[in-house]
Amino acid sequence: MTWVIRSISSRCSWPLQELRTVNPGRSVLLLIGQDAANRLHTWHQWENLFGLANLVILSRPNEVAEYRHDLGNKIANRIVADVAELMTAEADKVLQLQVAPIDISATMIQ
Repeated sequence: MTWVIRSISSRCSWPLQELRTVNPGRSVLLLIGQDAANRLHTWHQWENLFGLANLVILSRPNEVAEYRHDLGNKIANRIVADVAELMTAEADKVLQLQVAPIDISATMIQ
């Protein structure tokens, strides 16, 4: 079963806790852009996210990884090389994924 949470905000711990409860033993992925990852330390209970999901950080045009020191250390200690390695873990791993930018806005898609 695949679950998609469309409205992720800085208070996403509770939906991830719910997914973890109904999907024990399965890999849960949280996909965020590099811009959001750079500010992850401002999210409510951000340290808990690593224990609830694997984090996939998607590249964004004109965005580089600029993490606060403690966040940077947490990410660096969890980096995996590829999707296969990521999917072997229920949570606590990070994959930095380079994606080709598409010149379209979310508003145009809707």
